Amino acid sequence: MNRVICVVQARTDSSRLPAKALLPVGGIPLAVLAAKRAANNGLETVLATSDRVEDDYLAEVANSSGLTVFRGAALDVRQRFLDVTASLARDDIVVRLTADNVVPDGVLIRELVAEFVQRRPLIASLGTPVRVLPYGVSAEVTSVGNLRESAEWRSDDYAREHVTPALWERQGKYVSAIRHTLGDLDQLRCTVDNLDDYQRIVRVFDDLRDPTAVSWHDLVSRLAALPDAPQKLSTRPALTLGTVQLGMSYGSVAPVPPPEDAVARAMLRRALDHGLHLDTARAYGRSEAILGGVLRGRGGADAEIVTKLDPLVDLTSDESPKVISSRTEASVFRSLALLGRDTHPTVLLHRAEHRTAWRGAAWTTLQRLRDEGWITRLGISVANPEEMAEALEDPSTAVVQCSRNLLDHRWNTPNVRAALSGRPDVEVQVRSAFLQGILLASVDGWPSVAGVNPSEITQGLDRVVQELDRKSRLDLCLAWLRADRDTDQRVDRIVVGAQNYEQLDEILDCWTRPALTSDEVDACAKALPHVPDQLLDPAQWTKE
Repeated sequence: MNRVICVVQARTDSSRLPAKALLPVGGIPLAVLAAKRAANNGLETVLATSDRVEDDYLAEVANSSGLTVFRGAALDVRQRFLDVTASLARDDIVVRLTADNVVPDGVLIRELVAEFVQRRPLIASLGTPVRVLPYGVSAEVTSVGNLRESAEWRSDDYAREHVTPALWERQGKYVSAIRHTLGDLDQLRCTVDNLDDYQRIVRVFDDLRDPTAVSWHDLVSRLAALPDAPQKLSTRPALTLGTVQLGMSYGSVAPVPPPEDAVARAMLRRALDHGLHLDTARAYGRSEAILGGVLRGRGGADAEIVTKLDPLVDLTSDESPKVISSRTEASVFRSLALLGRDTHPTVLLHRAEHRTAWRGAAWTTLQRLRDEGWITRLGISVANPEEMAEALEDPSTAVVQCSRNLLDHRWNTPNVRAALSGRPDVEVQVRSAFLQGILLASVDGWPSVAGVNPSEITQGLDRVVQELDRKSRLDLCLAWLRADRDTDQRVDRIVVGAQNYEQLDEILDCWTRPALTSDEVDACAKALPHVPDQLLDPAQWTKE
């Protein structure tokens, strides 16, 4: 029989929850508990930490707890795994675990190992890419030989830090058959990444006689029974991750540079794991290229992608229709190539005026490409109610995307209501929930707009957050958009961008919280001033 070894990676430093590996859960340091639970029915288990002085105490605590400890490269975690398994045969099996996930136990790990042996993929996982168990009920299983070969496939920093990306790129999607009897629990979270996570997992383990022996099944049941356990992500309106921030500097007042590619890829994988759609554009810098790389690395994961046509800003109004048609085709096929797709689910005009500009050449070309099967749905990104009303008059419009946020008063008009009521077949997507981030920023991050007092607005926002018991301004902005409204003001999908992984996690967490009631929407309207249209359109902001 093949030898099986569980390797629990751990470190002391953590920016969001310092020294979390040593925090007690059930009276046992977190990292020690994770390792002991993995070993609770006899599996060989090693706690693998770094050889830095910062991890000396962690190694000492683990040793004194009776664990086998290995110390190796700090940043090259994959090398740690290779060193731990250096004496093993190629067909032996290695299980990758992390010290911040203490729910998995030996029974669960053996079940995943048996599945791996039976199905023989490159790698098997409980958490990627289709999640049905809580986030944090995670483990990865592969052979020692596969792990060694993967080090030859990728040598970048991200692959060395996260151990298994090269295996997932080669294999793509893998769906584990392991489920919990309570059903689909992907809305729950039992990893320990921040203080809220830690307090939650402490409650899950509270009053247990032996925290190392209790089954993963019972722990998940306790987690689901917590009175404040997160609810499943709302499906109406649905959530889409906007990716402009991942491909280029973003923001009209104080542009924020995009995250490093490795972080952007991790954010996209997180969004896909939660079933989010993705919104991109030819004009979003490297967004399409990064997204395409992630999709190919997951074996072409099923994901709904909305992209926007090249905005054609370099062309004049008297350009020939032939040139416009050629550029339109080039934009569509370039996006397909970068995204690694055979067809586009949805393509939007980036500018509404291009529906009729150049004698309608761009729009007519998109209609032809749709009819030929290259595009499924056509839509238009609109900047104001007038553009929306005109877009909805066109029978080829299947999607409209507009800006909307809790300061934006422009859309609740009889014309918009009438236009939407006449097109129940059209999907309404909204963007700019945070108004290019200024609704979350201090007054220094606001544009200079005549008649606007940023202090008055930010103080009003903070007051409403407190009065309505919301977690943050971000939570308030999302809950306002998700509030029940008249069907003629419907919102089918909300496109939200995130500047970093932490903000994406905050968005996902807030999405599980209740939407505002109609009374709470009214309270927002009373607490916040009416603002001029110039503030609601970033294109009109004064650049200083």
